[in-house]
Amino acid sequence: MSTEHDTDAGEKDNGVAREDNLPASFDSPFDLPAWRKWIITVLLASMTMTVTFGSSVWSATIAVTSKQFDVNETVLILGVSLYVLGFALGPILWGPLSELKGRRLPLFSGFFIWALLQIPVGVVDHLPTILVCRLLGGCFGAAPVALVGAMYADYWEPAERGTATAVYAAAVYGEFLLVSAIGNEPALPSAQSTASRVA
Repeated sequence: MSTEHDTDAGEKDNGVAREDNLPASFDSPFDLPAWRKWIITVLLASMTMTVTFGSSVWSATIAVTSKQFDVNETVLILGVSLYVLGFALGPILWGPLSELKGRRLPLFSGFFIWALLQIPVGVVDHLPTILVCRLLGGCFGAAPVALVGAMYADYWEPAERGTATAVYAAAVYGEFLLVSAIGNEPALPSAQSTASRVA
């Protein structure tokens, strides 16, 4: 009798073996409705796309920003370099923390602090402060970049995980289209206003 129960517990209704070998219940994320899984998948991919967009859009404003702060354009490449350096440093914290505290706390705390760090980048008129915020933004923005793929494995079965990963990849690399479409436009009024202030 127990053998039959264990066999039923190790399978889902569609016949796919469960990784955790637990009975089907609402408490298991594998048993969430498909529509809910896809909403979560798209939202998580959007978070990652927002962070990676923040990395790429800086390069579209280097020419204007170099005139605003009266520095060489090579100096402003630090804005990209420090952000990407943060991508390398951040997962050192977020990965182990997600294994100890779960995915939600590091994911949303990192993303929230990343969002706050965009405020000084937009309003501060002091280049070193902006560059420091770019470095910290990369560190905290690395939370969704590092954890979203692991979160997919928490509620998608292996046979279904490939499609979800494709959505993630499209969001991460598709943001370059957004940068080329809108990244250069906001810089034009800024350049004109800067030129008028100098004049």
